[in-house]
Amino acid sequence: MSATTVSIESLTYRYPATSEPAVRDISLEVPEGQILLITGPTGCGKSTLLKCLNGLIPHASDGVREGFVRVHGREVGSIALAECARHVGLIFQSPEDQVFSTSVEDEVAFGLENLGTPRAEMDRRVQEALDQVGLGRMRLARVAELSGGMKQRLAIAAVLAMGNRILLLDEPLSQLDPRGAQEVLQTLRRLRAERGMTILLAEHRLDDVVEFCDRVVLIEQGRIVLDEPCDRAFSDLAPYERLGLRIPDLAELYALCGRPERPLSRDVNLVLEDLGLDPGRPGARYGCEAKPRDPLPPITTLTNVFFRYAGQERDALSRVQIEIYPGEVLALMGANGCGKSTLLLLLAGLLVPSAGSVTRPGQPGVTRRGSLPRGHVGLVLQNPDLMLQAETVRDEVAFGPLHLGLSNPLQRAAAALSVMGLSDLADRSPLALSRGQRQRTATASVLSFTPPLLLLDEPTTGQNRAYIDEMMNALCQEIRGAHDRALVFSTHDAVTAAAYADRVALMIEGCIRIEGPPGEVFADSVTLQEACIRAPRTFQIALAAGLSPCFRARDLADRLRKPPVSTEAREIPAPP
Repeated sequence: MSATTVSIESLTYRYPATSEPAVRDISLEVPEGQILLITGPTGCGKSTLLKCLNGLIPHASDGVREGFVRVHGREVGSIALAECARHVGLIFQSPEDQVFSTSVEDEVAFGLENLGTPRAEMDRRVQEALDQVGLGRMRLARVAELSGGMKQRLAIAAVLAMGNRILLLDEPLSQLDPRGAQEVLQTLRRLRAERGMTILLAEHRLDDVVEFCDRVVLIEQGRIVLDEPCDRAFSDLAPYERLGLRIPDLAELYALCGRPERPLSRDVNLVLEDLGLDPGRPGARYGCEAKPRDPLPPITTLTNVFFRYAGQERDALSRVQIEIYPGEVLALMGANGCGKSTLLLLLAGLLVPSAGSVTRPGQPGVTRRGSLPRGHVGLVLQNPDLMLQAETVRDEVAFGPLHLGLSNPLQRAAAALSVMGLSDLADRSPLALSRGQRQRTATASVLSFTPPLLLLDEPTTGQNRAYIDEMMNALCQEIRGAHDRALVFSTHDAVTAAAYADRVALMIEGCIRIEGPPGEVFADSVTLQEACIRAPRTFQIALAAGLSPCFRARDLADRLRKPPVSTEAREIPAPP
C-alpha cells in the first residue's frame, strides 16, 4: 500500500463571526498517488477543506481550527505558508482570485521565479505546463484577452509548473468546455502516472470527472457522509438524491432500469445491449419540434453583427444574426473563447458592434455604450464577485430596484431571494458565501428589478443539480409567463441547456453556426464536435436506439419504447 500523503484527524473549522463550523469532525487519509473526488452540495465545506490542506487555514484566517492536518507527516499549522506552497498547490474556484500577471508567460513563471529556478529550466517548465492545458500557442498573449475558461486553464498551468507533489483543485471544470475539461482530466491522470502526484479535487460535474478518480468523498453540512472507491461509490444513490447532486448518467440510468451494475463509462452499443435495445436506423437524426411562437415582434434583433476588441487582429464576433423573442429562453453554447460572453456584453449594450446592428422595438440601434434605457437589460457576469458590493445579501439584491426608483424594493428583494433559495442567508455578507451562493446572489440582484432582457453568463458555475433546477425552473416560469421578457444564458452544461432552453445557438469562432430546438442541435454530431460540445450521454443513447430525444436518465428510462420523431437541424443562412 502507498504511503499516506495527507492525513486529517478530527478537523473542525469555524470562520470568524459565524456560529456554525464550515467543516466538522473530519478524519481522512489519502495515500500517495491517489485521485480523490470531493463532492457535495453548494456551501457544504469543500473549499474550506482544501484551504485547510494547503495552509491558508490557519495561516491566513482568524477562525478557530481544531484537530490535525498533516502533509507528508508534518502538521500544516506548524509549517510556514511559503513552505506549504512548495508541497501543496491549490487552484481556486475562481481564476480571477489567482491570476494577476499581465501576460500568460509571466503568470506561469511567477512561482518558479520565486523559487529561484534556472532560466532554461523555467522556460521548459512554463511551455510544458501550458501545453498540458491546451494554451501552448498563447504563451505571449495578454491575460486580459483570455476568456474565463482560458483563465482557469492558465491558473492550472501556473500550479502545474511548480511541480508540487500534492495538487488541490476547487471546481477545476466549472468554466471549461467539454473538450477542455477532458484535456485537463487527462493531464491530471498523466501527472499521477508520471510524477506520482496526489490529487484532490472538489467538483459538482460528477459525470465528467468520476471515471478519472479512484475514490469519492461526499460531504454534507461539513461532515463526511460517504467515503468509497469509485466502483462502489454509487451502489446506493439515495445520499446523492437527498443532497440534490447530479448522479453520473449511466449509474442513474442502470439503477432506474433495475440493473445491478453502476457503470461510470461504457460504450453506447454495450449500453444498448445491456438494456435490451436494438440500434436505430443508421445515420438517423432525431430532434424535437420547435415550440409554436406567439406572433409578437422580437425583443432584440442582431443583423450581420461584427465586433473586434481594440488592438486585436481577429473579430471576436462575425456575421452574427439572430432574433430573440418574448417569452423565449435561448442558450448560447460553444468552446471557451468562441464569443459567448462578448455576445452577451453586446446584447447588454456594454459593447457596440464594429459593424451590423442591434435593434429593439421602438428603439434605434445601439450606437454607444450605455444608450439603452435604465433597467432594460439585466446582466449577470461570469465572475459574480465583480458585481457584489453591499454589506449584506439583502442589501445587494435590493440595490437595483432601490436605485431604479421602483416601488417596494425590499419586497422585490425578498421575492428574488426566495426564488434563488437565499432567504436564510439574507443577513450574511455576500463575499462570505461560497462561489455558488455568490453566483445566486448576483442573479437575484438582477432578477429583483425584472428587466425585459435577462442575460446570464455561465449561471450554473459552482451549483449542484438541485439549485440549478430550482433556479432555472423559477427563471423560466417568470420569462415564459410574460409577453415582454426573454432570457439568454451561456453555458457548457448541455443537460441544462437541453432541459430549459427553447433554442440552442451553437457558436464557433465568433459565428453562430447552427441554432434550433435542443434536439436538432444536439443531433448534429459533426458541428458539436467542432464546437467542443458533447451531447448529453442519455441523448446519445436515445439517438443510437432510434428513440425520441431525451436528455436525462429518468426521461430515457420513461421513454425507451416511444417512437422517434425525425427532424433536420437548420443551418444559419449567410448574411447578404
